[in-house]
Formats: sequence, C-alpha cells, structure tokens
Amino acid sequence: MSEERSKDEVTSGQFDLYGKIIDEEEGVLGDLKVTSSYKMMKALGIYKVDVSTGEVYKTGAKKGFPKTKKEISL
Repeated sequence: MSEERSKDEVTSGQFDLYGKIIDEEEGVLGDLKVTSSYKMMKALGIYKVDVSTGEVYKTGAKKGFPKTKKEISL
C-alpha cells in the first residue's frame, strides 16, 4: 500500500508506505522524506571549497586568474 490518506479521532495525514517489511507478523508504517544532496551535505557539515591548483588561466576572460578545483571539506 502506498500514498494512503488516513484519519481517526486523534490525527490525520498521509503516509507513504505500509507493509510487512521487517517480519511477517507486524506491519510497518513509513513516511519518506526527500531532500537535495546539497541540503543533506550542508546538514551533515560537509562543504565544497575552492582549492588553488597552482596554475593560472592563460587565455579567455579569466586570463591571469588562479585556477581552482572543488574539494570536500568536513
């Protein structure tokens, strides 16, 4: 069963999945959350930072500026 709306005297809402997932006797109610990888990394304290490569651009609009690459920082 999925995306099912339910309501009783105490609460109401929509859950994403229900089934006998863990064992054959007891059902499990699930509510899936979706987020972007950027927001997840930020919540975990993981960021991308620019690190200099030691080279400079030789042509184009960035001529003379240092080249950088992205690295993950914890």
